[in-house]
Amino acid sequence: AGDSGGWQWWLRFWWIPLVVIALAVGYFTTARRGDDGALSTSGTVTLEDLRVGDCFSFKSDATEISDVEGLPCSEPHESEVYAIANYSGAVYPESDAQLDQAIGDVCLPPFESYVGRSYDESVLFITAITPTEESWNDGNRQFICHLFEADDELLTESQRNADR
Repeated sequence: AGDSGGWQWWLRFWWIPLVVIALAVGYFTTARRGDDGALSTSGTVTLEDLRVGDCFSFKSDATEISDVEGLPCSEPHESEVYAIANYSGAVYPESDAQLDQAIGDVCLPPFESYVGRSYDESVLFITAITPTEESWNDGNRQFICHLFEADDELLTESQRNADR
């Protein structure tokens, strides 16, 4: 009879080691921030947690993303967030031309104050992570403006005040 108590205990609490493992995996794969708010370790960052000044690389070529690989800006990375702003257009930008116009409207104005050089004179390029149509219909208008190098070159430092 004493042995069945051990089994009952195991059946009741079998899930605890799985939760501990899941939490540990989450902790060690999530990017962490230093006291200054900058990413101090590489790891997963959700789009909702991206901040101006964060450096990152895309995890895949998927058209819909929910997270990126956040990296300290001193490590090689594809992109850097330089602005997060809402698009004021009334209609979801469906075509490439509409999307390019929307990104220009939202992301061009803050570029110079972040980089220190006008976009026309810069060697950097810009784009944005934009809401999906479904998210747009739910009220999301947030564009995450980020800059990158041409020809898939990686950045190796922050471009804030880089004057390039």
